[in-house]
Amino acid sequence: MIALEEIFPDIARTLGGFPEPGRLAGRRVLVYAFNTMPPLVPYFGLYALVLAHRGATVDLAWRPYLETHQYLPREALDALNAKAEALLAALGHPRLAAVNLAGLPLSPLPPGARDIVETQAAMDVSHFRRSVETDLAGEDRAVYRHYLRLHQECLGALETLLRENRYDSVLMPTGDGVQFGAAYRFFRAKGLAVCTVEAFRCGRDRAAIVSWGAPAVSFNRDFIDGPWAAFDADLDEATVEDCLGRLARRFRNQASHTSIQIAASGQVAALRQSLALDPRLPVLLVTPSHNYEKHFRLRHPVFDNGLRWFEETLVHLAGRGDCQVLVRLPPLPGSNGENDPHELAVSRDSGSTTFARLFPQCPAHFRLFGPFDKVSTYDLMGIADGCLTYNSTTGLEMALLGKAALVPTSIHYTGKGFTLDSDSREDYFRQLDRLIRDPAARVLSPAQVRLARRYAVFLYFHFPRRLPWSLRHRRFLYDQWPMERLLSLEGALSPFTDSIDFLADAEADADSRAKCVEVRGLLAAVRAAAGDTATARRLLGRLWEVDLARLGREQPQVLALLLGAWDDLVSLAMADGLDWRVYDFKRQWRALEESAPAGPETSRLGRFLSEAAARFEAGDRPDAAARLVESDVLGFLDIYVSRGRWYGLDRSLRPATPDDHEPEALRELEKQGLCFIAADREAVFRNILRYFKELPVLIQEGYQGYNIVLCNGMLYALAQELGRVDPLRLLLEPQPLVSAGLLIPGQDLEAVRREVDRTLDRRAARMRQLAGEDA
Repeated sequence: MIALEEIFPDIARTLGGFPEPGRLAGRRVLVYAFNTMPPLVPYFGLYALVLAHRGATVDLAWRPYLETHQYLPREALDALNAKAEALLAALGHPRLAAVNLAGLPLSPLPPGARDIVETQAAMDVSHFRRSVETDLAGEDRAVYRHYLRLHQECLGALETLLRENRYDSVLMPTGDGVQFGAAYRFFRAKGLAVCTVEAFRCGRDRAAIVSWGAPAVSFNRDFIDGPWAAFDADLDEATVEDCLGRLARRFRNQASHTSIQIAASGQVAALRQSLALDPRLPVLLVTPSHNYEKHFRLRHPVFDNGLRWFEETLVHLAGRGDCQVLVRLPPLPGSNGENDPHELAVSRDSGSTTFARLFPQCPAHFRLFGPFDKVSTYDLMGIADGCLTYNSTTGLEMALLGKAALVPTSIHYTGKGFTLDSDSREDYFRQLDRLIRDPAARVLSPAQVRLARRYAVFLYFHFPRRLPWSLRHRRFLYDQWPMERLLSLEGALSPFTDSIDFLADAEADADSRAKCVEVRGLLAAVRAAAGDTATARRLLGRLWEVDLARLGREQPQVLALLLGAWDDLVSLAMADGLDWRVYDFKRQWRALEESAPAGPETSRLGRFLSEAAARFEAGDRPDAAARLVESDVLGFLDIYVSRGRWYGLDRSLRPATPDDHEPEALRELEKQGLCFIAADREAVFRNILRYFKELPVLIQEGYQGYNIVLCNGMLYALAQELGRVDPLRLLLEPQPLVSAGLLIPGQDLEAVRREVDRTLDRRAARMRQLAGEDA
């Protein structure tokens, strides 16, 4: 994960080289980044800096501790916060101030705040215990009192901050847990407008859910019904098919960073045969989720919670012999049967625990798939005739397959016309019995399938906001869109700046007049840099990557302004070398013909783009499909040629080719060692050798929840709870992980094991101490 020191040094110099747009002048914004542990302060710190550059006065506030299920050594946390505070205090921007809430006196809480504290503490106990049912007066009392004290301190500090400052709005991460939820409810109770950001698994890498109403991705359908009703985009079948294909590649491939699967899909026939199912009986798929995760965000009109739904549904199905039941417990990628650091598989209301309690012996017509079983949920959906779920996305995904899903909650995709919804227990079981008896009830109509497909495209591609940096990626994808690129003319013409303004002002959405002012300022700066090619190019950014078609559709005034200044930009663009960007120019030319306003400026730009494309037409055709050259090279790679570039793709990515991935996704796969890109075949193999020469070697897997690896002659224990990560990157940036007890170095194997044991003992002692203090 990217660290503070990689982003903030010399930030004043970077910002100072670009004209300030002034779009947010006069607005005061509080950015509440929660705590200094990666990734929140670095991530929201980036947006705080951009908001300040765009004219807002910003306070970046945080609490100097991390409160989840895992407690960190106090000395390590103190050192981390001291370093962070020094970096934030040295930013030097006149409109950006860093506020450590721990340094503020605690004010008495206003009326109503006590209810917020108690509600949030109860929710946190549920998250801590991984259970929707808790005993706050009994065995959970100590943990409950611990969270009560934390939230009282947090809200007391925020009350002091709000008494001394007036803010137009608040920007913060979404979430129900710990100070996320308490602060959000407190800000809303104080009458403040709050914008929340959620790192949703979108159809694009650079996108997030942004909300000024309910918390982003509340999962409740009330949150999305309004935008869905207003969605009137004309989606042709080719567009829908392309979007759904991209989603399938992102979610079904267990190697993808957006997937939660632990096995590759595509084994439906073999799996069906191995299950020995009776072809005469219908097959129902039951997919519970981690109940505590979404419990507080949903309405529960039929059952009290997901645990009760799971119990009653299984008991009902166990008593029937006219169906077959596939029970798929939530997969746990990055874990195994011996390593479950969050205890998700064995919590009090986990699917595993519940199923074992209900059925000491599995019913004959049931097939149970546990969280560690190497089976893809998508293959099970391919086998099933219908689905029963409480809040899992499988309800939507089954609808995309034309199969019925019965869902008794207010999860976001219900109430749209392609699911079976219930508002009472009697209605739920009546519809369940009909699913078993009536084959027609298990099949959606073509109109319902079209509606489900349209909703999926809306949810994953149109509803999220385009943002330059992503919390779901290591280093936020910052290397591809650094601050300097965002502040350039390219950045101003991208959808990113509109979204960033929206983070601070709900009324700032796609203001063409303000955008024209910003573009004029950058063009003036380019003209002023005449003779200084390096400065001019820095101000322009990668102008050839600007989506002219989008500008023509959404902001034609801005496109006209750009075309009017194009003569001033051509010489710089041509001097930059266009030979490897042929496809971009041909695409831009076609898009320009389709959507740009008619006029002499459009004709002049069209001629320029046409000539640029024709000039570099030699070599591989830019629109040619990727060609497989060699397969199973070195036992794990497929070699492709596409648009004059060579690619080595890990065969775990099959059947995808380089053309199936966006350029940013290919670069991310390259960092993970799953893709190697070069100008020729020999260079591909040089990159492969260079990568594996430095790759850490696994020595022991699963020692007390750690993997022990050897790298550059040193042994390291790496916490398995980190999931799928790039070990080399972690070893190159070790200090935050060492401080948190997630990375433990040692000279030999026994020394590393001893230090792992000591770390776990210290953590257990700390938990006992906290429980004793609150008892």
